[in-house]
Amino acid sequence: MSKKTGGTNADGSQREAYKTGQVIIIGFTGSLGSGCSFLAEGVKRSVGTDAHLFRLSDCIRESLRSQGIKKPKTEQLQDEGDRLRKEHGLEYLVSQCVAKMDEIEKRGRFNDHSVILIDGIRNTGEVRSLRSSPNFFLVAVHAARETRRRRLVGSGKRFKSDREFDAADTRDFEEEGASWGQQVQLCSDLADVIINNEDRLQENTTKQNDFFQHFVSTYVSAMKALRNGSEIFDRAPTMDETLMTMAFCASARSSCAKRKVGAVVAYVRQFPAVAGHVKRKEDDFRYQVISSGYNEVPLGMPPCLLSEDEQCYRDKLRERVSAHFKNCPACGAKLPAHVCQDFQKLSAYNCAKCGEQVGRCLPGTGEESGRLLDMCRALHAEENAILGLAGVAKSGNGNLVLYTTTFPCNLCANKVVEAGIKLVVYTDPYPMKEAKEILDRGGVEIRKFQGVKSSAYFRIYAS
Repeated sequence: MSKKTGGTNADGSQREAYKTGQVIIIGFTGSLGSGCSFLAEGVKRSVGTDAHLFRLSDCIRESLRSQGIKKPKTEQLQDEGDRLRKEHGLEYLVSQCVAKMDEIEKRGRFNDHSVILIDGIRNTGEVRSLRSSPNFFLVAVHAARETRRRRLVGSGKRFKSDREFDAADTRDFEEEGASWGQQVQLCSDLADVIINNEDRLQENTTKQNDFFQHFVSTYVSAMKALRNGSEIFDRAPTMDETLMTMAFCASARSSCAKRKVGAVVAYVRQFPAVAGHVKRKEDDFRYQVISSGYNEVPLGMPPCLLSEDEQCYRDKLRERVSAHFKNCPACGAKLPAHVCQDFQKLSAYNCAKCGEQVGRCLPGTGEESGRLLDMCRALHAEENAILGLAGVAKSGNGNLVLYTTTFPCNLCANKVVEAGIKLVVYTDPYPMKEAKEILDRGGVEIRKFQGVKSSAYFRIYAS
């Protein structure tokens, strides 16, 4: 990373460091049990007295305490967070934290080395509010659902049953039709840095400290140097970061109204002869991008929003199918008449008998089968990238690697195996179960992306 101009304030005053945005602000977002708070608290300890931790959930808990609720359940926290955002604006919880920051600033507690940590971001309005600071970075903490379930479900833990966890996690993922609701998936999409937290770090103090110190030395140091105009040596982007950034760049070309996805296929060769003689271990390999793609309708067809229906084709099919729903797809209980007559109400309705959100059972939603993906009019990003391999021949000891912004669906997974791709690197933290099984059986290695995302790539690695 090259040296910047500007840097800290000329007079070095603590007030100016905060008021002019020189203080580093790091926000944390992640699903229930991913370890957001665990990372935020660990980073605070590693940084020391210059770190100041704020939790958006503290504002929610304070509001509930004023109502006489001292030990709220997860559902109550979600309900109150939604209410506060709905009644006072999407940026309300952030504004309450900013008020606390102002109090600290008045006492002269901020300086040029200060780092503000904000835990518990769950709505894109909160992200947009914090983006007004020039030195704000959003970190998404990821962990597989089964890992998170193990952490949170059981005797003496946050949830007593898998059913309770699934209901809260589904709502946390994204509350459709409610701009003030939980939007962890969308917040994760906006993240600047992704951290994977699958290990049992709570059980090993040494591993904990290494985990936190690595985050500080790798990311916080780079953020501080970017602000101060300093140089960081040996902090070139990893190949994963570079190729995933290319995939995100490709995704920007998509006209999909739901989600833009990009994919890149690279040919990778290893050179054992140079092992031990290169600066970084990954320089033993050479990566050559040979194809890319993004989700888009075939040539000659109008995008969904420009079609006759002016909406997502799969949404149109879901509305038609849902019109025939009279009973809960999960348990068969009869649904209220007023719910059946309204697609939006039906999608958000929780069955009175089994508690299942009916919308998660409708075709086109959820992580299970029956998603109507084969009815989508568009070619998926992975399909387009694999089609681009036609006529490309490679020899030697190389392998094909797919970088994709979203985990492949089962249809794309079939094509990945057939194309001879040996490794899939993905960003989306919610892989489709059937697709994972196809890739596993096809001998395809799956790796979760970790590092700087495209949104911050050119800020941190500017030339």
